Amino acid sequence: MSVSLLLLNKIVQFFFIMLMGFALVKSRLVNSRDSIILSKISIYILMPCTIINAFQIDMDDSIRTGLMFAFGAAFILNVFMIIIGLTTAKIFHFDSIEKASVIYSNAGNLVIPLVSSVLGSDLVIFASAYVTVQILFQMTHCVSLFHDNAKFDPKKFFTNINIISILVGFVLLVTGLRLPAIVNDTLSSMSSMLGPVSMVITGMLLGGMDLKKIFTNKRIYLVSFVRLILMPLLVLLLFKLTGAKWMIDNGENILMVSFLATITPTASLITQFAQLCGKNEDYAGAINIVTTVLCMITMPVMIVLYQMI
Repeated sequence: MSVSLLLLNKIVQFFFIMLMGFALVKSRLVNSRDSIILSKISIYILMPCTIINAFQIDMDDSIRTGLMFAFGAAFILNVFMIIIGLTTAKIFHFDSIEKASVIYSNAGNLVIPLVSSVLGSDLVIFASAYVTVQILFQMTHCVSLFHDNAKFDPKKFFTNINIISILVGFVLLVTGLRLPAIVNDTLSSMSSMLGPVSMVITGMLLGGMDLKKIFTNKRIYLVSFVRLILMPLLVLLLFKLTGAKWMIDNGENILMVSFLATITPTASLITQFAQLCGKNEDYAGAINIVTTVLCMITMPVMIVLYQMI
C-alpha cells in the first residue's frame, strides 16, 4: 500500500476516534466542558511521557547524523512557518487564535503515531526531533500569542513539565542511560494514548458546538487554506530550492517525516491553551475540527507532491 493510502487510513482512524468524543457529549454522558480535564492530562502527563519515551533509543553514527539533520530541519521549518504565519496574519488580519492555528500543526499529537504506522518505527526518532523543536516554540512564541505577547519568563519556561521532559530525554539520549524496563513500558503505553486522547478532546468540543455555524464560517476556511495548502506548498518550494532531501544519506525519508509534521491539521494544543487561558476555545476547536476533516484530502495529496519533487 502506498504511503498516501496508509496515511489516509490512519487519519480516518483518528477521525472515528473524534466521533467517539462527539457521541459522548451528544448522548449527555459528559459535558463538552469536561474536555478541559483531558486537556490537562494530555499536556501535563501524556506529552511528557511521549517526549521521554521517544529518546529511549540506541545511538549510532547514522542516527546521530540523521538526528542533527532532523533537528536543524525542524528549527528552520518552524521559523519559516512563523514568518509565513505572521505575514499572512497581517494580510488577512488574523487574531491570536487564527495566527497560532496557521503556524502550529498538530505534529505533537499526530506525527509520531502517523510515522510509526505509515513510514516505520525506525523513523520515529526523527519525528521526535520535530516534536521537540515545535514544543520549544509552542512554549515560548505560541504561549506569548495567548498572553498578549507577554515577555519571555525563563522561570516559567524551565519549570514547564514539557521542557523538563525534553531536557531529561536529551540527557538520557546523549549519555546512553536507560530507564528500567517497567518504567519505559509505562511511558510507551501512555505515549500511545496521546493521539487518540487529543481526538477525543476535539470530538467533545465538537459535540458542544453548532455544526452549521462551524461549517458555514468562511473565516475558518481561510485559516484552513493557509494551514493545509499554502503553508505546505511553500515548504515544498523551500525543499525544492535548497535541495535539502539530498544533503545526507536517508535525507529524503527524514525530511518526509518533517514534512508530514508540517501538513497535519491545526494543533489541538491551541484549543487546550485557549481553554486554560480563558480565550475563545470554541473557535479554536472549530478550526481544529475543520482542518482535521479537510486534512483527509490535503495530507495524502501533499505527500504525493513531496514524492514528485
